[in-house]
Amino acid sequence: MDAVAPLASRETTEIAYQIAEMLIRMMPDAEQSGDRRAKAGIVSLERMLRMFEHLYGAQSGRYVIPPEPEK
Repeated sequence: MDAVAPLASRETTEIAYQIAEMLIRMMPDAEQSGDRRAKAGIVSLERMLRMFEHLYGAQSGRYVIPPEPEK
């Protein structure tokens, strides 16, 4: 429970910003490396970011489902 408290006390927009920042920094390296685990990590970060987009939309009353990313 102690590990969850710092995360639970933060704003969702702050967490989403940090995820987006990590995604932007890590994506080029993951793409160039060709490492499947790195690419899977990028996909996970993208999914987390989309989850926070949905959460923000639901909280703000402007729930808009963004289009699926192209593969």
